[in-house]
Amino acid sequence: MRAKIDISEIEAQTKIRAKYLRALENEEWDLLPGPTFVKTFLRTYADYLGLDARNLVEQYRSRYERTSATELTPSPSRSTTPAPSCPSTAGA
Repeated sequence: MRAKIDISEIEAQTKIRAKYLRALENEEWDLLPGPTFVKTFLRTYADYLGLDARNLVEQYRSRYERTSATELTPSPSRSTTPAPSCPSTAGA
């Protein structure tokens, strides 16, 4: 808006749909398809506007991509005991 560039022009140049550009502008992350798309869209949009894409993505990561405690907890180890084998049906 500050650069007085029409959203449809940005959409055409970046190939990012206008609704996603608006969501980026308003930090409405839940309207975007997922964190990978958010970071890609941020980079593309920032590059188009001549902003520091790396800095914007880092800000997004530090504010919104919190690693949950469950992601850091190792999964239980699997038993090394072999599973019981099924009886053979060869004689049936």
